[in-house]
Amino acid sequence: MEAQGEQLLQNLVDHEKAVIAKVEQAKRDAAAIIEKAQAEAAAVLEKARAEAAAFADSSRAETERQSAAAREEILARARAEAEKIEARAKGNRERAVDMVMERVLP
Repeated sequence: MEAQGEQLLQNLVDHEKAVIAKVEQAKRDAAAIIEKAQAEAAAVLEKARAEAAAFADSSRAETERQSAAAREEILARARAEAEKIEARAKGNRERAVDMVMERVLP
């Protein structure tokens, strides 16, 4: 009976060692899975940052292009309007000189 008890005890010790080994392996596996997941998350985050930066650069360039086009359009309209005003002013100046000459030299 004592031999049976020792055998049972030995079986229990062996079983406990096997369980401990399985737990340790499970810990190592979990650590590896966590490390892999963290690496994948970092890669996804870096890709997202790169895409966001590229989108921001693209948007900035498009905005600058649109701003330049709008600025050129506004300047062209302002130049055209200034030319019209200048032409009117020239015509008015000549009429004003004629009016002054008529009044001064009847």
